[in-house]
Amino acid sequence: MRRFIIDTDPGIDDAFAIGLMMQSDIEILGITTVSGNNGIDSVTTNALRLVHFFKRPEILVYEGAGKPILRESGTSDGCHGSDGMGNTYLPVGSRVVEEKHAVDFLIETIGSSEGDIEILALGPLTNLAMAIQKAPEAIKKVKMIYSMGGGVNQGNITPFAEFNYWVDPEATQLVFDSGIPIRMVGLNVTEQCIISPEEFGRLEQSESRVASLYYQMQKHYTTHYMRRDKINGAIIHDLLTAATIFDDSIVSFETQDVWVETDGEKRGATLIEPGKGKSVSLGVSVDVAKYKAYVFEHMFGIK
Repeated sequence: MRRFIIDTDPGIDDAFAIGLMMQSDIEILGITTVSGNNGIDSVTTNALRLVHFFKRPEILVYEGAGKPILRESGTSDGCHGSDGMGNTYLPVGSRVVEEKHAVDFLIETIGSSEGDIEILALGPLTNLAMAIQKAPEAIKKVKMIYSMGGGVNQGNITPFAEFNYWVDPEATQLVFDSGIPIRMVGLNVTEQCIISPEEFGRLEQSESRVASLYYQMQKHYTTHYMRRDKINGAIIHDLLTAATIFDDSIVSFETQDVWVETDGEKRGATLIEPGKGKSVSLGVSVDVAKYKAYVFEHMFGIK
């Protein structure tokens, strides 16, 4: 069985991705939280909410970095709702956050592994960068990082930069420099995957408690996308990243040298820079129909 750590800042799209992971045939060793979509207290509470909703008390939550490694915090524009998960206000349950810091959990768990642990990174890469700085040899045992971030020649927080990498570009470059294998799923593929209100409507017809929750959760997101971008539907960036873990044919990847800009107006931009950038497996195209079919079947039981 594959073994994963989820590093995340929930977040509606994070919640979708975590939901798919919770219902897949993998072992989740823990969830580590990082400031991004919201402050660290909010995202940690949301991780606990999801563990409780999916009735997975064995999955422990570790709180991580509350700010980028060199910068002040930057958070999203309110697209995730007042609770960070579409105003669903799920109960937290009895589980509390672990006392151990997320970075120490990463170092100890990965360092004692046999090199088989994979990481789904759904937010800024601050925790991973801090772990690399503190114990590089331990963290280099990571088998693969699946990172939702970046985008070739496009952005969503600025004209040049995607939000996760913009929040902590120094951390992003540090992780790229580490030599750990990385699959980067950026805006150039995620923004092709708009799920329409009619498609989301299939969730409303389901009797599944999971489908019901995510139908409610997406309402805020869909409204936000229409108001801000005039898009009829929602882009669930992190969900596409999670889906690529289980079906290699959903996104096509190419090995490219990618450089992260850390300053100036292009802060957070990911640029293909042969000879200068670091080698990553970059998502370049997506089979949208296959992605949607996979998600609706494996997450919601809808064919």
